[in-house]
Amino acid sequence: MATPTNNDAQLREDGGQWSIEGDPTEGALLVLGAKAGLPQETCARDWPRLDSIPFESQHRFMASSHQDAEGRPWILVKGAPERILEMCSTQLTDAGAAPLDPDYWRRMATDTAARGLRLAPSASGAPTTEEPAAPPAEVEDGDDDTPPPPPSSPRPALKRIK
Repeated sequence: MATPTNNDAQLREDGGQWSIEGDPTEGALLVLGAKAGLPQETCARDWPRLDSIPFESQHRFMASSHQDAEGRPWILVKGAPERILEMCSTQLTDAGAAPLDPDYWRRMATDTAARGLRLAPSASGAPTTEEPAAPPAEVEDGDDDTPPPPPSSPRPALKRIK
């Protein structure tokens, strides 16, 4: 769900011709989602975006908050492999959630990059607190060095992911 939902690009079809508006990597993720049966329109309807932290090179991730069909809040994150690994404590396996094996994922990232392929890791989780929205620095590591958003800019659902 994270690939087409935590995404600012648009996949458009006009007269049988497909095009991407926005970042090419995000566009590729939309194509992947569509081919996997998760078109962006369906994801946006079923998991509406409530808020987001846009990708910035200093943070090396993008985060967005959503609500699923049952009304539960979710945070979706994508970014540089090392940043995503720093934010996660569990991984999803065939048997369910398990403790994160960062060494395995670092080896996989290194092997994949050595073959000239680009990595686009993503993660998801439920907010861990009922605090107000967290700026990027707080999502990263709990330090709030970023000024809060102006009062006219509501940030209702982004919370820290541990």
